[in-house]
Amino acid sequence: MSKIKKLALLGVRSFDHEISAVIGFETPLTLIVGMNGSGKTTIIEALKYATTGEQPTNTRGGAFIHDPALVGEKAVKAQVKLSFESTERSNMVVTRCVELTVKRTTRSMKTLDGALQMVREGEKTTISAKNVELDRLMPHYLGVSKAILEFVIFCHQDDSLWPMSEPLVLKKRFDEIFEAQKYTKAIDSLKKLKKKLAEALKQFEIHESYSKDIKDKGEKAEKKSNLLSLELDEMRAEIRKLRDRGNEARDKAQVARDHAAKYTEVVEQLKASKTHRGWYAQQLETLKSNLEERPESDEWLQSQISQYEERLKQQQQQEDQQTERYKKIEAEISNFRQLQSDKRVDHGKCKQQKETHEKRIQERNAEIKKCARDNNIRGYEMELDDIQINELMEKITSLKKSKASLREQLQEETRTDAREVQKTLDDLKERKSALQEGRKSAKEQTKGNEDKITTLHNQLRRFSIDETGKTALEAKIAELKNRLEGAEQQKSTSNFQSKIDGAKWNMQKLENEGKSLNEELMKSSNQAAGLANLNHLKKSNKDRLKDLETMKGVHGAQLQTLIGKDWQVKKLGADFQDALDTKKSETDKACSNRNAKANELKQVQYKHKTITDEIKAKETELGNCGKTVRDTSGGPIEEYPAALQEAEENHATAQANVDGFKPLKDYYQDALKKAQPSENDGANAQPPHCKLCLQRLKTDEMAQRFVTRLEKVLENQSLEAFEKDRQGWKQYVADLKQASQSYDTWKRLSEKELPQLEVKISALDQEHKKLEAEVEAEDESVRTRVAAQQEMELLSKPVSNIVKCFQELEGLEDEIKSLENESQATGYSRPLEDIKDQLGELEEQRNTAKSELSKLENSEKQNRDQISTLSLDLERQRNKLTSASHELQEQVSLQNQISELKKANTQQQETTAKIGAQLEELSLDIDKNKKKLENIQEVGAEKDKLLRKEADQLSDEVRNLMRADQEIRAYIVGGGDANLNRCASEISSLESQVTSSQAESRQLMVEINKIRKALADQDHNKRVIKDNLNYRKMQRDLRDEDNKINRLSAQNAEADQEHHRTEAEHWERIHNKIISDRTHLIAVADTKDVALKQLIDEWNTEYKDAAQKYRRNHIEVETTKAAVSDLGQYSKALENAILRFHTLKMEQINRTIDELWKSTYQGTDVDTILIRSDNETAKGNRSYNYRVCMVKQDVEMDMRGRCSAGQKVLASIIIRLALAECFSEHCGLIALDEPTTNLDRDNIKSLAESLHGIIRQRQSQRNFQLIVITHDEEFLRYMKCADFCDKYYRVFRNDTQKSVIERQRVDNIL
Repeated sequence: MSKIKKLALLGVRSFDHEISAVIGFETPLTLIVGMNGSGKTTIIEALKYATTGEQPTNTRGGAFIHDPALVGEKAVKAQVKLSFESTERSNMVVTRCVELTVKRTTRSMKTLDGALQMVREGEKTTISAKNVELDRLMPHYLGVSKAILEFVIFCHQDDSLWPMSEPLVLKKRFDEIFEAQKYTKAIDSLKKLKKKLAEALKQFEIHESYSKDIKDKGEKAEKKSNLLSLELDEMRAEIRKLRDRGNEARDKAQVARDHAAKYTEVVEQLKASKTHRGWYAQQLETLKSNLEERPESDEWLQSQISQYEERLKQQQQQEDQQTERYKKIEAEISNFRQLQSDKRVDHGKCKQQKETHEKRIQERNAEIKKCARDNNIRGYEMELDDIQINELMEKITSLKKSKASLREQLQEETRTDAREVQKTLDDLKERKSALQEGRKSAKEQTKGNEDKITTLHNQLRRFSIDETGKTALEAKIAELKNRLEGAEQQKSTSNFQSKIDGAKWNMQKLENEGKSLNEELMKSSNQAAGLANLNHLKKSNKDRLKDLETMKGVHGAQLQTLIGKDWQVKKLGADFQDALDTKKSETDKACSNRNAKANELKQVQYKHKTITDEIKAKETELGNCGKTVRDTSGGPIEEYPAALQEAEENHATAQANVDGFKPLKDYYQDALKKAQPSENDGANAQPPHCKLCLQRLKTDEMAQRFVTRLEKVLENQSLEAFEKDRQGWKQYVADLKQASQSYDTWKRLSEKELPQLEVKISALDQEHKKLEAEVEAEDESVRTRVAAQQEMELLSKPVSNIVKCFQELEGLEDEIKSLENESQATGYSRPLEDIKDQLGELEEQRNTAKSELSKLENSEKQNRDQISTLSLDLERQRNKLTSASHELQEQVSLQNQISELKKANTQQQETTAKIGAQLEELSLDIDKNKKKLENIQEVGAEKDKLLRKEADQLSDEVRNLMRADQEIRAYIVGGGDANLNRCASEISSLESQVTSSQAESRQLMVEINKIRKALADQDHNKRVIKDNLNYRKMQRDLRDEDNKINRLSAQNAEADQEHHRTEAEHWERIHNKIISDRTHLIAVADTKDVALKQLIDEWNTEYKDAAQKYRRNHIEVETTKAAVSDLGQYSKALENAILRFHTLKMEQINRTIDELWKSTYQGTDVDTILIRSDNETAKGNRSYNYRVCMVKQDVEMDMRGRCSAGQKVLASIIIRLALAECFSEHCGLIALDEPTTNLDRDNIKSLAESLHGIIRQRQSQRNFQLIVITHDEEFLRYMKCADFCDKYYRVFRNDTQKSVIERQRVDNIL
């Protein structure tokens, strides 16, 4: 039996870190008293830390240790030391240490090594210094589990209400207290072991079956090997006989082969000679068929062959020389022809250029006349010279500039009109934006009001009282007043105490008489109680009927509107819920539709914003590009292509002027000479004329005017001016080309992308208007349905009360019928006084006196309890009535606020409608102005297009004239006629050269053919000579072979060779047959020998120990079967034992809880409490769900969520006391930290009396220790602590605000 003795605290929370605070623990009671915040709970925390190693919750970071900042140090060490007596009566001391270090920005806590020491005969022995070992050993030496220490004995004040926790937490706590996990693991281990052995058994059975098969196969293999051994012995004897016979036949065959070999060489030589002769004869026939026989001798033919190569080489060299010369001539002919072809091409080009030149002059004259006629320029209908052409071009250029000026003026007027319309359009858009903001603000205010209305409706739903409830409370208060007055009047008139004293005096004389009459009296009392209960039920039934009618009258009209005229109270709950579900589904559907439309509107708004931003960006880019092009071209951006083309043409003209300046100047000077009269008056003198058109200047005045114009042109011709003009046009063209990308971008944006985006914006505006109207309609629909749903939800509480009242009425009617039937069955219909009179006549005086005494005591107690109960009920009902009045006032205020908000919403909706109408009007005005702006821009664009077309036409005419003039001048300057004559002369010269070369080429080819024919004849002669020489040599070889054949045939070797060969083949056949038979036998023997070896090896490796393995596997199977069976029985027995242990413990816990509750709790609303443990699964094997229940009139209800704060505290204390009673057999210790929290005076007094009784009952137990920590000194007086202790400990703060423990006399607080 263990108990604790002393606790020393150093540096823990508010306790000093230099001087230890010591507290001793007595039996059976230790009192710790102190104000809030003095450090009382720290003692519980220290005891828990010392015994379990667990620091308080929410103390991470060193909150459990005295703060170093308060003492001006960087680190503080805390120590908790506890001395106790173990279950083995050994004195022990446990020490735990921690350290808190504070740095600049961090705080770190470190757990130091502790110590567990045992004191025996004054010597200390350290058992362990490791904290993990301490955590394991302390519960062992205290004789109680860690869960009991943590959640029952040293339960922290913050965690003291854990029995009222949610189911998961409660299950976890009880599983730890019952140590369910340990037993569950044991059972699981047994089952896993059983499963593992069962799986092993399957393997063992497989092995057994396999080893049995192996054993059977081994026996068969042994029999088969014995048979094979006998067959092999017989075969080996037969093989030896065949070997001897084969050797004999082989020797005879070898003798015959030796004789035949002597004649083989002669026969082979004869065969070879015959083969050679046949080949020579065949070759002679072949040569003779194609041979041209020559009569010359072999020597002469051989000399011709040797000289052939030299003659052939000379003829080939001659052929190569002639061929090389022929190729050169052919190459020259080809070059001449290529040159001739090129010259013909040049001649054709020159001829074409001349024709083109003549055609261009005609076209230029026609173009000039057409241009003058189109532009109403007179005086240019006849043939024109260069000066008149230049004058015409200057007039056309001036006309082009006037057209450009007129176009710019028109563009400026268009821009001015567009700016005015755009300004009006911007003003309208600003007004529209302001109205949209106003409408948005109104909608937001409406939405805010709706949110407020929803909040107010939620607040209304939280109220649980209405006028019906208030009326019922007033009626109940009046009833309680009447009952209380009747009870007090009965107490004053009954004089219970004097009657009880008389009855007790009379009972002293009659105490040994019988008990039978007592039983009858009790039955009569019960019947009286039943009649009283019947009357009470009838009155309650009447009150419920009245409440039901009141509620029907108040809410009937609304229910008829919402549910129907034929609604019934019996079906009201289901009907109302169906109607409410319908309303909710309608609201949800409307909200879903509204949200879908709102999402579509948001998407459209997002697209609109995106496209608007894109338009702004592209308009900015359009402006930048337009500015770049206008700055570069110096004119409207639409004229950029024409300006670029004109600049390129002008640059080309300037370049041509520079390139042709000298020829042109020479041309003009020559033209000037020809236009002047010639100084030579001879016959060859030419009259003045124009060099270009060869027109004669008939008069001197015409000639003088023409000369003057030419001189003026020559004066204006300057190379520097032409070069400067060329450079200027070159730079201008480069700048225009650099701006081409900007022009392309401007054109793409203005003609394609921006119009497309404007179309999209217009479509989105229309869609936005449509969706906005749809969203507003959906909002109105949602508001209507939400208001209807909220109105219906406000009736949920009244409907619930009506249904509940109706159900209570049905229950009361059933109870009334049951009690009436029971009263008729028992036959007790008379009043109690009549039965007492009859019993007084029939029974002895003792029984009468005893019944009288019992009646008086019961009546006095009932009267006292009735007065107390009625007073409490009356006070509660008055408080409820006050709260109900206040709630009703708040309901009226909230409903008024809702009405005001709805009225404000109506006004906002009207404002929104007006703004919508104004927006429609503005939209029409905006559309009109947009169309007006578009019309202005279109008319301006059409006029500008017309002027641009006229200007482009003029530009084209000028360009065409300049181009034609340049081509004409270029032909003259380039000397076109001279080139044509030169090409014709060169073509004639090349033609004569080609004719000469072709004649030479033909002569060379004749000579080459002659040489080639001679070479071909030389080859034929050489081949004929060689064939004759070969033919003569083969005739000689054939005669030699005939001689050799005749000589070999005379020896007759073939016949002898054939005889010996036949004899050798005979003996070889015999030998081969013997060898074949012997080989077959050897193969069969080898096969059988291999089979025998395999059988022997197989038997040695697989079947040798097969019998022993089978025996061993069979034993494993049988023993494993027995083990599986034993484990199943053991796990089942252990599981049943655990279930039995759990059942017994729960019964013991609930029995203790019942005793403590009934002796402690002073209220009448809860008869008792208990802990229910329900199986989690249908099997109900080892896991339980726990819940704390309260019993009221034999009805069990979950206590969590239905009890007051005081009931929670009292129930938690009683459950902890019961758990300590059941699970702390070896440790009679429990600490109560502030047990009076949330308890009223009566329950505080009752709890104190119960603890007094517990201490009184347990004080004889040597290790019973109750530690009470409280600030309520009145509670200690109720406990009568002086009966159990003389001293108590007071905890307070000293001058330095450090906690101090001081021992004082109990008399000071009592």
